Amino acid sequence: MKLPFRRRRDERTRGQAMVEFAIILPILAVLMVMSLDFGRVFFGWVGMQNVARVSADFAAAHPDAFDPTVPSTVQTQLLMQQYQVRVANEAAGLNCSPLPVASPSPTYMPEPSLVDTNGNGSWDVGEHVRVQLWCGFGLLTPLAEVILGGDVDVAADSVFAIRGGSIGGIPIGSVAPSASASSSASSSASGSASASASASSSPCPLPIANFNASPTVGKRPLTVAFTDASQTFGCAVSGWVWDFGDGSAISTLQNPTHIYTRNGLFQVTLTVTSPGGEVSTFKPGYIHVCGNC
Repeated sequence: MKLPFRRRRDERTRGQAMVEFAIILPILAVLMVMSLDFGRVFFGWVGMQNVARVSADFAAAHPDAFDPTVPSTVQTQLLMQQYQVRVANEAAGLNCSPLPVASPSPTYMPEPSLVDTNGNGSWDVGEHVRVQLWCGFGLLTPLAEVILGGDVDVAADSVFAIRGGSIGGIPIGSVAPSASASSSASSSASGSASASASASSSPCPLPIANFNASPTVGKRPLTVAFTDASQTFGCAVSGWVWDFGDGSAISTLQNPTHIYTRNGLFQVTLTVTSPGGEVSTFKPGYIHVCGNC
């Protein structure tokens, strides 16, 4: 007589277990997907660190391509193209956006910056080059978005010691010029006169456009102060044109201030005009306006 009762009790236990499993199953599924989200972000962060290291390592080995005091040549342009292709290839497999791309035009390329310890403005051996970049990871689960407040912005930072370029302004492998003890006062005087005459008659060289900004990262609305750092070799600048990359109107001030009102990575372009000609420079992804940073 006890067997039917035990059978009914077993059936109730099995039914209760099925109900509990049906309640827990969605929670387990959400937790599993959230673990996938966090795993994607972690491995993406590791990949971004690799991109930053590759970028900083290349700049440390070939600083002349990034040194604003070095005139632009075919060699420096080829180095810059190699840098862009290498960084784009390293970042191609990441699952975040925006990513650096080299073709059809370089976009969102990280800009190496000099840690100028001796204050001479030149990229010298023994100093350090730093590369920072950001990327946004979209989340798969709404619950993860609620917990983290939306997409996850991840930063990468890498610093390498400069091992190419120059020491004290003298290129590696070259011989430092020395003063000749046999030079006479008359030759020195004639040399200075001819030098001043040639300097007054020589045309202005092509300027080297460059700029800085502060801050470069922040929440919207982000007010950024831009500073012209172009090299014009003593020739007067006749104009500046700033494109802030967010679709707003250009500025013709030398040191403008701009307010960014939407999130994103913005490329900034500066065009400088002098008697030596007109030249432009741009810094992809230079301004980062983020929701959580």
